[in-house]
Amino acid sequence: MMEEEKKFRKDFLQFATKEIEEFQPKEGEFEELQQERSMIMNSGKLYEDLAYSYSVLQEEDHSVLSILQNIEKILEKQSEIYPEFSEILNLLRDSIYNLETVVDFIREKKLNMNFSSERLEDIEERLEGYRRLFKKYGSNTITILQKKEEYKKELNSIEMSDEEKELLRSEIHALEQELRDLAEELSEKRKQVIPILEEKLASELEQLGMKNARIQISLSREVITENNDDIIYSDNYENKEQFKLYEKGYDFIEFLFCANEGEVLLPLRKVASGGELSRIALAMKSIIMDKYGPLCVIFDEIDTGVGGETAYILGKKLKDISINEQVIVITHLHQVASMANRHFKIYKRTKNARTYTHIERLMGENRLKELARMLGGNEPIVYEHAKEILFKAQEFDKSQLEKNVS
Repeated sequence: MMEEEKKFRKDFLQFATKEIEEFQPKEGEFEELQQERSMIMNSGKLYEDLAYSYSVLQEEDHSVLSILQNIEKILEKQSEIYPEFSEILNLLRDSIYNLETVVDFIREKKLNMNFSSERLEDIEERLEGYRRLFKKYGSNTITILQKKEEYKKELNSIEMSDEEKELLRSEIHALEQELRDLAEELSEKRKQVIPILEEKLASELEQLGMKNARIQISLSREVITENNDDIIYSDNYENKEQFKLYEKGYDFIEFLFCANEGEVLLPLRKVASGGELSRIALAMKSIIMDKYGPLCVIFDEIDTGVGGETAYILGKKLKDISINEQVIVITHLHQVASMANRHFKIYKRTKNARTYTHIERLMGENRLKELARMLGGNEPIVYEHAKEILFKAQEFDKSQLEKNVS
């Protein structure tokens, strides 16, 4: 934009912004003023209609209300002789009550009519101001307010000097450098903690029956390319400026996993089974809680894909965690449920075409029956097996408490 054009544009923006701001348009005001104007213009006829209505209903000797009240008295006397009049009498009383409400409303409106010619002049002047703005800047108030903000932004951009722009560029560059330094520092901390985390994960997974499992955590960074569709990762960190910076730093973190000895490490998200993922998640939570233990932790179907002896191992691990933290577990496995200090059953029932969720604490025989159901039936042999499972869990509980005390 040439200097002359810039000056002309600047003058227009300053004038337009000032004109709109001085008028102070408000959303919805134009419509409200139009309605008030119509009411003032119609005030004479309105007052006449209200006065007539009030007179007919209340003020005249034979007003509607007085006639109805007389009928009420007549029916009241007759209802003492004819009981069937009572129902009609009640309907009449309701009508009188509703009509009295209408009369009060009309009287209030009539008394409060204080429209003046001065107010009408003020409204006409304000409406004319709105029409001028509509003609210049838009067809409604919302458009005008949007235009004002657009004009202010454009004006700020034009008024900003080259020195100010350079200063802003310098500040942005300094902030970017600071962010990159912080991202680099975060990467270094991640590199330091990764070997410790890998070692702890291996130990936790061994306790969960995954003796030969290995987890390796890799860090890489996304390289800035001319074509943003091409994503290239690199572990060569010499030039910080070539890497994309995100809200959590430079690093793309990938967990690599192999379940058995001799297998190649591959991305966890691609190769781990449901049961393996459940145990890895539990191992990770155990490590985190060891350092940042919450008061209560909830495991929602952490045992997905797990069964048999592995389920017992997972249940024992959850029991270990519960020594120091309150643990709530949602499970479908009898091996896990048997380890709980308190066992609750959640079920649904339908009543009056509505479904309700219930929760019931299971104790004694009820708990044994539920464990038998989870085992697959209520036959005597299954019931006895449930007793053995619960006894085994209670013995484990005692040994853990003794170990903890010692």
